[in-house]
Amino acid sequence: MVHVFPHWNWQGHEGQRMTVYAYSNCDTVELFINGRSQGVRGYEFPREGSEGGWNSLPARAYEVHTTDDLHLTWDVAYEPGVLRAVGRRAGRIVAEDEIATTGSPVAVKLATDLPAGIADGQCVIHAVVHIVDDQGRTVPTADNEVTFDVQGEARIIGVDSGNLSMQESFQGTRRHAFHGLCLAILQMTRKTGKIQITARAQGLREATMAITSGEGMPAIGVERQGNPLALAEPPGSAYGDGR
Repeated sequence: MVHVFPHWNWQGHEGQRMTVYAYSNCDTVELFINGRSQGVRGYEFPREGSEGGWNSLPARAYEVHTTDDLHLTWDVAYEPGVLRAVGRRAGRIVAEDEIATTGSPVAVKLATDLPAGIADGQCVIHAVVHIVDDQGRTVPTADNEVTFDVQGEARIIGVDSGNLSMQESFQGTRRHAFHGLCLAILQMTRKTGKIQITARAQGLREATMAITSGEGMPAIGVERQGNPLALAEPPGSAYGDGR
């Protein structure tokens, strides 16, 4: 695996030097900005002097810059475009990660972690909001205030964004996005039926989607395309669809 960060939306900072980080379990990682290589990095592991411990393999030598940290870094000049990290093992590409500069926010997009709920008065579903640009990409700098509205057999029991410094109540129907994301936590009633969720933000296209609360419907362990944690996006969940 390889994971590169931070986001690549730094308008107004063109040409300024900044640090790009990557986590990886590959032998080496090469960073590209708009197709141009910014160099190869690799971990020096095991560290010299640790051969007598649990990692008893002899130290491997790479003809690259190495680090004994748990991450890799590059200092580069910012320019808008695409940041891509390529991980290799034994010289073969085995993992890639990519971040692109996004456009301005234009719409709200809704997704849920479950396609349906159980009408037991306890089951909860997370309705996740993405603030997206005209290509449907989450805008990492977006902090729009989102208002949630729920109709049907569910109620909002909490809202959040992951922003630890935000002094907003976790209860209510409003939340400012953080890095383009926020969510509402819905609790099912004890009645079966349809539930309609709407998320709105001023100046953006709103999003509405429908889910079902029924008897004995699976609430956990639902597999979607091999990933039980993948967000479900049933028909009608597309941003700005008006349904």
